[in-house]
This record gives sequence, C-alpha cells and structure tokens, in this order.
Amino acid sequence: MQKVITLVRITLTDLKLAIDGTIIMSENLRDALDCMYDGKVPNSWSKVSLRMIVIVVQYKAMCDQYLTT
Repeated sequence: MQKVITLVRITLTDLKLAIDGTIIMSENLRDALDCMYDGKVPNSWSKVSLRMIVIVVQYKAMCDQYLTT
C-alpha cells in the first residue's frame, strides 16, 4: 500500500509543478490530469497494486462529496 501512496503523492506533486509551469507535463501527467478531471483513477495508479479498489472507492467518495458541496 505504501507504493500506491508514494506514487499518488509523486504524481500529484509533479502535476502541481507542471500546471505551474515549473516542469514539463509528460504523457503520464496528462493522463493523470485527464482521468482525475473525468472522475477516474489514473492508469499508472491502478497498475501499482491490486488493493487499488480501496483508493478507487475513497477517490470517488471524495469526488461525490466535493460535488455535493
């Protein structure tokens, strides 16, 4: 599970830097951004662990909570 958390943290940090223009947005970051915009889990995250179902449920719950506020 630590691998998944580390990958998510790295992806989100890099995505923030790419949006700010500090680093170049790679294909993986673009995919992550598109998936998050669509309310899906990025492919790079789901490849890391079979326990991803828990994160999928938490991510969708977070998105649903955000949309209802």
